[in-house]
Amino acid sequence: MAMGRSYAVALMANTNDQNSSHEDPNSPYYMHISENPGQILVNPLLNESNYHSWSRAMKMALLSKNKWNFVNGSIAIPSKNDPTYHSWERNNNMVASWLVRAVSPSIAQSILWIENAADIWTDLKERFSEGNAFRLSDIQDEISSLRQKGLSVTEYFTQLKLLWDEMMSIRPLPVCVCDPKCKCGAMTKIIQYAEDDKVMRFLKGLNQEYMNVKSQVLLIDPIPGMSKVYGMTVKLEHKLVSEESDIIHANSVGMSIPNSEVKTNLINAVNGNFKKPGGFGTGQKPKCTHCGKLGHTVDKCYHLHGFPPGYKFKARQDEGQKSISHTVGIEQAGFTNEQLQYLMNFFQRQQVSKSRDPAVASVTKGVAKQVGNENDHYSGKYVSLINVDEVMNNDFTDWILDTGATDHITCNLKCFYSYEPVKGISVRLPNGTYQAVSHIGKVKLSDVLWIRDVLYIPTFKYNLISASKLTKQCKCWLTILPDCCLIQETHGGMMIGTAKEHNGLYHMKQYRIGFDRGNINSSVLCNNVSKRQLWHYRFGHAPDSRLSHIECIDFGSTNNKEFVCDTCHFAK
Repeated sequence: MAMGRSYAVALMANTNDQNSSHEDPNSPYYMHISENPGQILVNPLLNESNYHSWSRAMKMALLSKNKWNFVNGSIAIPSKNDPTYHSWERNNNMVASWLVRAVSPSIAQSILWIENAADIWTDLKERFSEGNAFRLSDIQDEISSLRQKGLSVTEYFTQLKLLWDEMMSIRPLPVCVCDPKCKCGAMTKIIQYAEDDKVMRFLKGLNQEYMNVKSQVLLIDPIPGMSKVYGMTVKLEHKLVSEESDIIHANSVGMSIPNSEVKTNLINAVNGNFKKPGGFGTGQKPKCTHCGKLGHTVDKCYHLHGFPPGYKFKARQDEGQKSISHTVGIEQAGFTNEQLQYLMNFFQRQQVSKSRDPAVASVTKGVAKQVGNENDHYSGKYVSLINVDEVMNNDFTDWILDTGATDHITCNLKCFYSYEPVKGISVRLPNGTYQAVSHIGKVKLSDVLWIRDVLYIPTFKYNLISASKLTKQCKCWLTILPDCCLIQETHGGMMIGTAKEHNGLYHMKQYRIGFDRGNINSSVLCNNVSKRQLWHYRFGHAPDSRLSHIECIDFGSTNNKEFVCDTCHFAK
């Protein structure tokens, strides 16, 4: 009777211990009410090639749920008479279900009938971790061939780090097992060598615009750690992105020289259109920069675009409109002494073209002479229109849009907007020879199209635009047609450039002058505008198919196939 009572007491004690372990969150037998066998703990699922990354992720998931002991074999299988057997069986089946859910369907069929979760883990390890040597070789090849290209610095570094971590899991660095530990410092050197290798591998895969970081790191002795080099590269990336944003902003507003105020005054100086500092956004009436009248802007000026049918003219006309062109003083134009000096230096830097159009030159010089006679007493304080013919006669450079080129290349140093000398860079040409690159920089093809990382090769004979780099740098797409190639922004689809087909190649024109030729005084260009173009502008950019029905207007016999209206293209 006493023995039966003692057995009952012992059984109750075991039951109480078992219940307490089930309720203790620190116990491996504890299972939260939200756990279920249908959970997928890791993603992506295990396949034939990702065992090492999958096993690492699965181990972390099981450790977070306090179930890793059921996989590594530290919890032995209790006998069926043991009070903890049912708890072990419940947890084992839960972990086994998680493992089955964490592998691909084809692999899941091969482990579905294995009852012990530890046996499932061992089976997967034996089957998929045997090819460590081959996988290690593949990782080394991937690290060696990885380049930044179109990736950001963070994305490029992340891909490298994933490969480094996987390689370290397959072949970790040795650990000193000496007792007591040796003091030779060999392990410290091994770790430092591995860190230096990572730094050099990271730098070697960067794009050419990070050449400054490469040079700075190589000059530092000893080589800084990977974290510091990564930070230096990210700072330079932010600087480059900021510069690119400035260029994009400049493109959007048609900017061609750095100082927007000076640029505006410069164009107005050529056009003869000025307005005093200030604006009409504070309740004032808008003022036209062409005729000077209040109540409308230049885009709606009848004096510039033509009067509508039935317009009643007033008896008094503004005498100022009869003037072809005139110069304006510093006070009226809003120029400061520094801006005037900038303009003087700007015009002095312009190279006068050897071949000038006599008609344009004579008209320009005649206007300048007339202005000079009327304003001799303001000599030295006005911008002379004699520089307009220098601006107009700057020739353009021909560029070829090449889908097979990997880099932008130019043979003319004058094409650059900005550049810097480089050393140690060579390019393999299609004929198999290598040519040294002496400079690299930015090129402005038009007011809305810039390219960077352009290589200067003096011995080359052509100017090439890499189609792949153009689409990445300018965020655009190319539409190749039989007679031309259209360049449009990916956001909005605005036309930012065209390349015309000639002899099987697509050619683009780059004007060497810094601002748009369309901004030059219309009185100088009027002799070069055909009648059809003039009526196209006056009728609000009406298409030729509509203008051809107007019989009372003589469009002349000029062939208009070469006429391309930039405003119509940009409006699309």
